Amino acid sequence: MRAELQRWADEVIGKSERFDLGVIDPLWTQRYAVAVDDLNPLYFDSDHAQRHSHKGMIAPPNYVATLRGPQSGGPPDGELLEDGLAPTARPPIPGLMAMGGGQSLEFHAPIYCGEAVFGMRTIVDVEEKQGRSGLLVTITEEIRYSSADEQKLTLRQTLLCKWIEE
Repeated sequence: MRAELQRWADEVIGKSERFDLGVIDPLWTQRYAVAVDDLNPLYFDSDHAQRHSHKGMIAPPNYVATLRGPQSGGPPDGELLEDGLAPTARPPIPGLMAMGGGQSLEFHAPIYCGEAVFGMRTIVDVEEKQGRSGLLVTITEEIRYSSADEQKLTLRQTLLCKWIEE
């Protein structure tokens, strides 16, 4: 493994980092539901949600898995890296290009609009291996999303990084 990657991996593997999403905003969850064409009334109508055994409107189950911080429109285009990612979405090592390598989600409890949620992000593994087109780096992370009193969702995802010519 390249020295700078090994140093970064040694610093991050197994260490958890908390980030707050803030209070789940119904407007942002509804925008997400419309964007993914999921118009379930549980996301738009509190009375309907309560009639179906919920405390109120819920967020689409995978909505929070798209968040790494407070709900917002994301960084401006000018701040995105050449691979389209935010600077915090990949290791701070020059010469890496990244893309998603897959996700698995385990749902534990509904996420309610108006509920404060936080995430605990842990880098589980960093591995460098030879691929057909050169050296690849796989980074596996786990994020546990919770409210003050219960775990809501566990996201396990892989980021694939390719070394590019500098």
